[in-house]
Amino acid sequence: MAIEFPEKLKPFEAQLLQSQTTAIQIFMKDGSQLEPWQSKIGGMPFLPFGIEYPKDSQGKYLYLLAQINFEEVPKAIEFLPEKGILQFYIADEEMYGFNYDNPTAQENFKVLFFPNVDCHNYQRDLPRLEKPEYLPIFEPFNAVALAFQARTEYVGFSDYRITQAIGDAYEQFENILYEYGDEYFWFLKEFDGYLETEKIGGYAYFTQEDPRKTRENLQKYDFLLLQLASNNIMQWGDMGIANFFINSEKLKQQDFSDILYNWDCA
Repeated sequence: MAIEFPEKLKPFEAQLLQSQTTAIQIFMKDGSQLEPWQSKIGGMPFLPFGIEYPKDSQGKYLYLLAQINFEEVPKAIEFLPEKGILQFYIADEEMYGFNYDNPTAQENFKVLFFPNVDCHNYQRDLPRLEKPEYLPIFEPFNAVALAFQARTEYVGFSDYRITQAIGDAYEQFENILYEYGDEYFWFLKEFDGYLETEKIGGYAYFTQEDPRKTRENLQKYDFLLLQLASNNIMQWGDMGIANFFINSEKLKQQDFSDILYNWDCA
């Protein structure tokens, strides 16, 4: 995107533009003709034989939040899998499986990856799930199909890495924005506003604060594996947003056992 910087922010233009990266934007579409192995929000998962349906710490069934079939995803981020199915499950409870004190503990959320997908051999007799009480998806049993498109984006005010992008001049940059003048609203629209969407990769958006900003032990989770915003099919608390992060080296190894899960709202 061509960006015309306000005069006060032009000293930071080069640093901000150098933060350019690639993200895969996710679009919702009609899911009435979905096959079990397709990418989707909600519905029932594609489970190979021999895989137990995931449960939470209380032994209750988790609910499928999202399923990504990488054969449908553009090959725009080199270390994403070229094939396989990645699934995100969350618990039906008030925090949607999020544990603030231990946001990487896959007790009330689970991430599963199946590198090989056999569309002829998979479980068809899945557990019967009860109607959820707290799940953020409005119609959790009605799957919504997904489409994907690669795009370019730049770091926004939400992602803690903006301090790295601006460097020594960050305090000056922050002071300009905190005057809450035209520059502040321009930056929120052109940078953060562009990030507030469903996607894989790129920079994360938060309604409050990036947990990696103040918790250095979480900074190793440097790749945004999935971001889902509140929209017409789901709502995270009071119009919030959810993020799942992974360490990029583990992503290259297709090791999805260590995931940072966070969601916040206004």
